Amino acid sequence: MRMVVTTIAVQLATLLPGISGAQAADTSGSGVAIGSRGEILTNSHVVENCAKITVQLSSNNSQTALLVARDQKNDLAVIRIDTAPASVTAFRDGTPIRAGDTVVALGYPLAGLLASSANLSVGNVSAVAGLGDDYRYFQISAPVQPGNSGGPLLDASGHLVGIVTAKLNAANVARFTGDIPQNVNFAIKAEVARTFLDSKGIAYRTARSEQQLSPADVGDMARPSTVYIRCQRTKSASAIGAAPPAPPDRAAAAIRQPASPVQFSPTICWQCS
Repeated sequence: MRMVVTTIAVQLATLLPGISGAQAADTSGSGVAIGSRGEILTNSHVVENCAKITVQLSSNNSQTALLVARDQKNDLAVIRIDTAPASVTAFRDGTPIRAGDTVVALGYPLAGLLASSANLSVGNVSAVAGLGDDYRYFQISAPVQPGNSGGPLLDASGHLVGIVTAKLNAANVARFTGDIPQNVNFAIKAEVARTFLDSKGIAYRTARSEQQLSPADVGDMARPSTVYIRCQRTKSASAIGAAPPAPPDRAAAAIRQPASPVQFSPTICWQCS
């Protein structure tokens, strides 16, 4: 049975009345610097329909970015800034990551509410496949929130193993099952991202993961290359009387739920930015 997939844009003003976040037409997400020419890897949905993309490297370093490549099927995109960050994150090379391995997620969740520096969360790889055995994804237990989309998922050596992409909508699952799922989140695998970058001729670094650093050390290593992305969007179709855009084709085509004694269709928050 096909799962219901929806597009969710979370605005802080509706979550917490009286606390202003980004303007109504704006959204935000995260990204990771991977190229020496200013290339930043993120999710496609983070930079979709943007009139202007701004990358915040530090409190006093904000740059306008150019969208240079997109892969809507796998929800990946590359943007470029004029001045590259001081460091870039290398992709993990060598042995693949396994279920049970520790991973660290970095990003900028709930912008305007939480700390303005990159937030760090720690968890494990729960499964080496996503919903319906989709092997483009990892299932991870590292907690993520709206705004983490596009941010790096790192191994214990501080190398890139995935891009945080989605989370299970716990409220909808609870409505159908009576139980609240905990920390069921997803990241697109680094192998998928590398194939995308190779197809676009975008260079990146790789490194073998031979260290076992603490999560704090991984965070210190990766923060300089983890960026905040702000998308100033054009007027939405619904705002001018047209139908809103359909969810990405890859979501409807790729996400399946095998039949089970309990039939339910949990909503997936693909757009966690």
